[in-house]
Amino acid sequence: PTEKVSKVCDSDGQWFHHPVSNRLWTNYTQCSADTHHKREFILVNYYLVMVGHGLSIISLFISICIFSHFKCLSCQRITLHKNMFTSFILNSIATIAWFYIVRDQRPENPMDSSQIGCKLLASIMQYTSCCNYFWM
Repeated sequence: PTEKVSKVCDSDGQWFHHPVSNRLWTNYTQCSADTHHKREFILVNYYLVMVGHGLSIISLFISICIFSHFKCLSCQRITLHKNMFTSFILNSIATIAWFYIVRDQRPENPMDSSQIGCKLLASIMQYTSCCNYFWM
């Protein structure tokens, strides 16, 4: 609500055309303005995702170690939980990789979305997310 989009109507009643492309032009430049508040919000969410998934990996790994160490806990239900925890760990690793590699782009190091690595990582994220639901 604080940002503005503008479109200019010429004196002859026609919408303004961009001089280079000769296409109708709408000014969205004020919508994409980087404000301090936006950057702060994005950084808080970024670190929250990283810390949350990091803690998830650590706690799930500890759970798998406990289930594997105590042989008296061996049963089909525990095996199912170990597999589900493994899929959660893989999903968290893929999510951290996605945020670290793809989402954390700077102008000096752009990643083209058509690159095979980006597509592969997106596929791995979707696959591990589906695995989580299948194990549930």
